[in-house]
Amino acid sequence: MRKLITVLLTAMLVASLLALPCSAKTSKRKEPKKPKKTTATTSARLTSPDGGPMVEYKGDGFRIQFDIGETKAPFLDGDKREVIKIVSSVQPGRMSEEENKMFTDIARANGMPDLASARIYPIHFEGHIKLDRNIRVHIDIPYGELDGGYDINLFCIKEDGTVEYLKDAELEVFANGNTGYIERIAFITNEFSTSTYFTARKECDLSKYLDEGSVEASKAEMTTATTTAQVTTMTDGTSSDVTTVENKPSGGGSIPMAAVVAAALGGVAIGVFATVAIMKRKKT
Repeated sequence: MRKLITVLLTAMLVASLLALPCSAKTSKRKEPKKPKKTTATTSARLTSPDGGPMVEYKGDGFRIQFDIGETKAPFLDGDKREVIKIVSSVQPGRMSEEENKMFTDIARANGMPDLASARIYPIHFEGHIKLDRNIRVHIDIPYGELDGGYDINLFCIKEDGTVEYLKDAELEVFANGNTGYIERIAFITNEFSTSTYFTARKECDLSKYLDEGSVEASKAEMTTATTTAQVTTMTDGTSSDVTTVENKPSGGGSIPMAAVVAAALGGVAIGVFATVAIMKRKKT
């Protein structure tokens, strides 16, 4: 009897030992939880230097005012970042050959020999966004590229090639009182697309190129436009209207306005020397 009990206990012990590895194989090991992914719009909030919500952003050659007094829900950080990305792509003076041809045609159709006389100046952006509110954008203009002396309007070339008159842009210009050159322009908008904005003298007729919604608004502006002739004092004390050479493309791609300005400055210098020479002859 004892032998039987011993045999049974031994058998049960062996069976238990054999079962242990099997249970270990079937047990599941808990994996550590993966951290939640964060996006650029939620990982960090844009803040102003004082720690509050960012209502203004200053970049290289531009400034953006996100809060211009409108009482709406907080501006989404994702939208702010996209606006900053688009505005930071700004290229003042850039235009394609096709745009240059259109600008030249506009100037000549209005009796002006070149883009500078018509105060046509392109400002190119890359990217697209449609906002639920307005922002104000300030763009620095390279020195000497945009002459002042006349009221100007702001336009935008749309994707279909037509021109939109931005009558609600509340365009502002900031000129250097000593030189007469415009150093910065500011305007209000709620949308950007990959296109070229451009300025033009208020009395310029662009009806041939405007979209249907802009024609009447532009005509109304033209009837109330007032002009003030700009003069530059020469070194001998006389005055002369500023004139510039025509901006002609020299090859493919974008055309900088700096070439126009350089030629204009050269023309003014020649005028000064010629005036001085005439005065010397009269004295002798």
